[in-house]
Amino acid sequence: MKDRLKRLNKLIKIVLKQNKFYIEKYKKLNLAKILPINSPEKLQKLPFTNKEEFVTDQEKHPPYGTNLTFSLDNYVHYHQTSGSLQKPLVWLNTDNAWNRIIGDWKSFFKEAGLTKRDIMFVASSYGPFIGFRSAHAAAEDTGCLVIPGTLQNSLQRIKNILKLKATVLASTPSYALKLANIARDNNLDIRNSDVRIIIQTGEVGAGVVSTKKKIEEVWGAKCFDIYGLTESGGMVGYECRMRDGFHFNEGQFIIEIIDPETGKPSSEEGEVVITNVNSIDNPVIRYRTGDMVRLQKKPCKCGIKYKKTLRGILRRKDDVITIRGVNIPLYDIENLLRSFNEIKEYEIKIYKKQELEELEFNISIEKNYKEDIKEKLKHSIKEAFNIRVNINLKGDDYFPSEKLKVKRIIDLRKQVPGNI
Repeated sequence: MKDRLKRLNKLIKIVLKQNKFYIEKYKKLNLAKILPINSPEKLQKLPFTNKEEFVTDQEKHPPYGTNLTFSLDNYVHYHQTSGSLQKPLVWLNTDNAWNRIIGDWKSFFKEAGLTKRDIMFVASSYGPFIGFRSAHAAAEDTGCLVIPGTLQNSLQRIKNILKLKATVLASTPSYALKLANIARDNNLDIRNSDVRIIIQTGEVGAGVVSTKKKIEEVWGAKCFDIYGLTESGGMVGYECRMRDGFHFNEGQFIIEIIDPETGKPSSEEGEVVITNVNSIDNPVIRYRTGDMVRLQKKPCKCGIKYKKTLRGILRRKDDVITIRGVNIPLYDIENLLRSFNEIKEYEIKIYKKQELEELEFNISIEKNYKEDIKEKLKHSIKEAFNIRVNINLKGDDYFPSEKLKVKRIIDLRKQVPGNI
């Protein structure tokens, strides 16, 4: 921790001279009483930073905002968030930042057992999405043959995975299952393919026990979860060979776990707050991620000493359905639904009907299963959450097949005039 605090103080010294975003953010603080930061308690005297601040800053100072410590000609890598929860956030990286990200990936590859003999297939048209673009670059730097799955539909990707004998698949969790469903519908055997490692990022799903289990069963491969954000400036965490939760990258980040309501430190479960002590170019200092985790208490058998989560990201802080006074985390819903082998894809809609809140599940199922899945699912949801739902069976064409991330919850209640 002492070394990281030393790097943080060096970062802040430069940032307070050159970074307009943090100069403005900290101008009302009595920094003489806070700096230097030589303890976690001192760090906690700095205010949190959140994504909304960066989005608002870019709206006021388009196109890149003011969280740039150096002149624009120092930045050579352009990235963008998906914008699934709010407006997309643009993020620029210098070569130094990019090389740190590549280094993080290579550390993970070594832990996962990926070598230059592997062939990686990146199942995405990833564009400015940093996760798969950086994975591609790091795999090439490791010596792997990398096959980009851009400009291909799902069936073409599956055929190329088989034809080109890919041993590593990089995708989101939902898309790995989507590919498996399409392979099954077209009598393509992916379970006995050459794929032995599946790298999952971009969604919470890889940390959901039943989802991960299902991915590994249908692909016959080991699934690894990666945790990072476009704006983090590095890989925040990755799974070790135990594959039961990820280690935080504490060589690069100061990690805080807080109560999301009070903002106070929490020793076991809470929201992840990150400070990248190396990211001088566009710093994130006490950045609230909105991601909820539970920490493991026992040391990991792999030997890595960094903090480790139980399973991974439990949920997004805002991924909770509140209906008729009942709070239901999306993680718990995903875990329940993926325990049904017959369910291929799903979507949840919340709406009002005659002032009553209704919960509707749209699902697609395997061809060989009958419609009694509706009653089974209704019973399981009632038993687990004590709430009544409507179930609709949908065809595969109802769900977009090429989307990077799946939007699971569609809340239509706010579209009703007067509804809060």
